[in-house]
Parts: sequence; C-alpha cells; structure tokens
Amino acid sequence: MKMTRTEQPVVKATEIPNPLASRKADPFGAEVDEDALNRLREDCGEEFDLVYRSFSHEVTTRLGRILKAVDNGNIIALGYEAHALHSTAATFALSRLGIAAAIIESACRNGDLPRALTQARELPQLAKHAMTALERRLQNAH
Repeated sequence: MKMTRTEQPVVKATEIPNPLASRKADPFGAEVDEDALNRLREDCGEEFDLVYRSFSHEVTTRLGRILKAVDNGNIIALGYEAHALHSTAATFALSRLGIAAAIIESACRNGDLPRALTQARELPQLAKHAMTALERRLQNAH
C-alpha cells in the first residue's frame, strides 16, 4: 500500500478487502455473492437477461465516464460516477468492484483527488475481472 500526498492509503485492486473470503473464490479474485445473485434472478424472472445486459452496458459506460473524469481531474464527476458504479456493482453482488468504487467516492467526498485518481486507475482491471467472474457464474447456472 502506498500513500498519497495527503497521507491517505491507496489500495491496489488486489488489496481490496474481500467480504466474501469465507466463500469459494473464483479464479479471477472477484467474488460474486451467489445468494444475492440468485435472489436477483428470482426477482427479475424472465427479464433477468435484459437486466443483465443493461447492467453490463452501464458498467462499461460508467467506467468510460470515470476514466474521462480521471483524465480531466474532475473530482465531482469522478465522485458521482464512482457512487453510481458502487450502487450498480452492489445490485449484481460484485462486492470487490463495489468496494473499490466506494473508496473512490470517499476520496472524492474528502477532497483527496490524488487518492481518488490513483484508485480510479485500478478500476478497469478490477471491472474486467468482476465481469468475467459474473459471466462465468451465469454460464454455470444455465
């Protein structure tokens, strides 16, 4: 873990706490809460595939906006998009992706742009792993 100018810890994607550590981890290190995913599937019924496609598109869109905010050093846009990604990831039980987004959101809220930017640069890799893990879980469920 390294420190920013304001001495706040910067957490690498691989160091993000795993709230599902007692559960079976997938090979990508991004855990999916299968119970929550199953509840969502039950709640959505026949519409689940549509909801999943919408979710996948939203993650891609949010990541693009986050990276644009990083490029522009826009802490307001970065905080907003991180908050939205945090909520979106929670809906599909992607805990580590949600935690990473929450860390960024918190850094933005506290005015720590260097920390927020550093954390945000970790997101693309983490999101890729999380989405791959989710896709594998969904394929195994069919």
